Amino acid sequence: MDIDYEKLKESLKNDFTNYHKLLTVPIRGEIWENLLVRSLGKQSSNLQWDCGSHRVGTDIVFNKKKISCKSGQIKGKKDPRLVISSHRTTSYSTLEEKLKYLSESHEDIFFCLNHEEETFFNQTSHKYRLFVFESKDVDYDSLSWEEADGGWSGEGNFTAKIKKSMSDQLWLHFPLSMVNKLFEIEI
Repeated sequence: MDIDYEKLKESLKNDFTNYHKLLTVPIRGEIWENLLVRSLGKQSSNLQWDCGSHRVGTDIVFNKKKISCKSGQIKGKKDPRLVISSHRTTSYSTLEEKLKYLSESHEDIFFCLNHEEETFFNQTSHKYRLFVFESKDVDYDSLSWEEADGGWSGEGNFTAKIKKSMSDQLWLHFPLSMVNKLFEIEI
């Protein structure tokens, strides 16, 4: 069974609305994962989630599909991109080792939640955007890599940066055209 994105959108919208009736703090991290699990659970009971798990890449398994939940920011006016952080690669010494590790199948789908808020007359408005794309579209070997700014940078259909000063963490910059699904929820 594939994910019914229309049902998912409606379920998330209801859960996000109910969440913000109680709390003003933005939805992030384990709360984001928990709300996604609730919504996916309405479509199938073939679901696995271990709250607080530090499994590599996979946060949720839905009908054998490995899902990685991320928070992301939209950066850039002329060429807006979704920016997310991903794997830490300090266990690997060379760029080649890091790329081999990153190219392994850690997840099938990325669910990236972007949040923006505005306050008007002491009322906070929350705007969420959900970006969904498949990991098969993230081909690290297709990028042109070079050493840059205390790490490595790969350029191609998207940009990837490995920053030594941040535990060799991978940062991904995706053009919005790479996104398979996008919907907005405003509360």
